[in-house]
Amino acid sequence: MSHTKAPGGRHDFEVTTGVDHRIPILWRQPNGQPTDLTGFTAFMDVRRRAGDADPALLEFSVGSGITLGGVLGTIEVVFEEADTALLPAGFVFYDLIMVDSAGGSKRLLHGKIKVNQALTLFP
Repeated sequence: MSHTKAPGGRHDFEVTTGVDHRIPILWRQPNGQPTDLTGFTAFMDVRRRAGDADPALLEFSVGSGITLGGVLGTIEVVFEEADTALLPAGFVFYDLIMVDSAGGSKRLLHGKIKVNQALTLFP
């Protein structure tokens, strides 16, 4: 599980095209306690290049690929097979934005995703 204590942390990871991937995240406060995510929402875009103005390759939000764990401080991003199939091999970029109930936003994570091309074909 990824752990982050401060907004804006960098976390790179890998996915394989045509395969499901779950990215578990635990957001902790500086004192080590989980962040209470009650009332939060989250958004994540995946783009070909950082700062790219073109439409996102993938867009996730709570209920659409992102699940928040309330008082446990957990965030899970799920890349389904159909999502990863849309990604070009190589590197793409993402950021994860958390929005609290008052509308305040934090860029919790950002980084590169290495996209590996699947070699095995299955029905």
